[in-house]
Amino acid sequence: MDTTVIDEAIDKYVHERMEKGKKSAAERFLSYAYLKYAGDEAGEFLRKVKGLTRYYVDFLTLMENPFKGPELAWFAPWS
Repeated sequence: MDTTVIDEAIDKYVHERMEKGKKSAAERFLSYAYLKYAGDEAGEFLRKVKGLTRYYVDFLTLMENPFKGPELAWFAPWS
């Protein structure tokens, strides 16, 4: 499964949520997932969406303040 498909699905969800609200966006996202990936692939798709979304949130949190959290240990000099 390619990450570009997951990125496109997330992007569609974000735009739909900004325009029509959370409920409508969630319904369309789930219908897209089940139409695009039927059966066992839908569960795998949703797991990968969750993982990629978690990665993006962590990345954006880090970019907001890079000196907060465990990443600071990489910048600290060894004594």
